[in-house]
Amino acid sequence: MHDIPEVPEVSLGSLIHAAIPTPPASVFDSICKTLIANGSIQASDENPEWKCLPPDTSAAKYETGSLAFFERILLAVIHSHNAFESDVTFQIAQTSLPLDCPEFALDLDDPDEFSYLQRPRSGSGKASWTDIVMAMECDSADDACNKFNAHARVVWAMYHAMRNDPRRQFVLGLTCQDTKARLWYHDRCAVFGSEEFDINKDWTHLVRILISVLLAPPDRLGVDPDMELVLSRNPGAASSYSITIRNSGTGEPTTYRTLEMISSTGAGSMVGPGTRLWLVRKFVANELNGPCY
Repeated sequence: MHDIPEVPEVSLGSLIHAAIPTPPASVFDSICKTLIANGSIQASDENPEWKCLPPDTSAAKYETGSLAFFERILLAVIHSHNAFESDVTFQIAQTSLPLDCPEFALDLDDPDEFSYLQRPRSGSGKASWTDIVMAMECDSADDACNKFNAHARVVWAMYHAMRNDPRRQFVLGLTCQDTKARLWYHDRCAVFGSEEFDINKDWTHLVRILISVLLAPPDRLGVDPDMELVLSRNPGAASSYSITIRNSGTGEPTTYRTLEMISSTGAGSMVGPGTRLWLVRKFVANELNGPCY
């Protein structure tokens, strides 16, 4: 990875505290109790484990894109409480996404495939970088080669999510080899990976991460609340955005609609300022107004 020769490892607790919102304690406690009560978590007092995991995950054969075991964990969490909305789904992205692979992705197996948590846009049936909530990589084998490959793939996916969606302030990732998982974080300053944790022994950490991601609104997961993607009926059209600027003195908002990107200096770099410059017009009462800026 040419921009990131190494990724700092931080404690899981510190990354969870800094990167993802805290869910209501009552919801977290209720979900954990329900998962134990309905048998999703077995032997919770001694050697806890997810019921949906095979007895020996390292011996199981998971084909690329076949992450049914992790999907079952996600569904078990969702079905354990009525607080969840159904707009976050777990999917495998195929080659339907426009790709421009960086150098470090060229040695990866199928760099155009990765898994992710998605919040799909209304009216859109295709996968999009703008829909990604969390990039994910799972593998049954916990060896050095697979671990490096999974780490590189999730960093690559986070990088592309940041690169292709100018609303992104940061993006999250999750890797899991056998039962060893890591939480990942990427913004314009750096990339961090948490220390490993066991999804059986430390199952409450995984539940905490999933609950936070499932319940959090987009602006708590790195999407700029003052920048709205404008949906288009033309799938080939360039993305357009409504950008709200607030007067520093009065707080009065002014909304601009992007017409054309003039420059995207640095946006393709993994770290550093990703400056984008658009031709815009004011957007008032659902109509373009005034001259171009």
